[in-house]
Parts: sequence; C-alpha cells; structure tokens
Amino acid sequence: MGSTCPSSMCLPSRMGWPSACPFRDVTGHVRRVQEGIDSLREVLAFAFEASLMMGQAQQSAIARKLAAWAAILAVPRRSPASTG
Repeated sequence: MGSTCPSSMCLPSRMGWPSACPFRDVTGHVRRVQEGIDSLREVLAFAFEASLMMGQAQQSAIARKLAAWAAILAVPRRSPASTG
C-alpha cells in the first residue's frame, strides 16, 4: 500500500524523535479493512457461483423431464381401428 503520509503532513519532533505522522497508525487499520473487504468479495463471488450452479442443476432436471415427455409423446400410438 505504501506510505499514507506525505512528507509535508508529518509533524516536526518536539523531543528529538523521528517526526510523527498523524496518519501512520491508520495504515494498519486500512490494511485490515482492505483484507476484510477482499475476503467478503471472495465469499460473495463463491455465493454467486453456487447460486448459478444450483440454477443450472434445476434447468438440467427440467430439461430431462421435458425430454422424457417428448420421447413418450413421439412414440406413435396405434388406434384400435388399425389393429384389426
């Protein structure tokens, strides 16, 4: 992610310590939030993919039933008059 504090925002040190940047402690929080968002994005993608797979499974089950009915209806039936 890099530095979140430009050098112009860093404050001069009063006690001889390195300059204190007011945004330096925010970096860890930002990284943690970003990791949480990334993990939620992966969970959402997985849920969406699972939903699509369930829809495809339903469609294939319906297609099998329709194909079975089409096969039953496609068989020519004999009328009782023609069996003589």
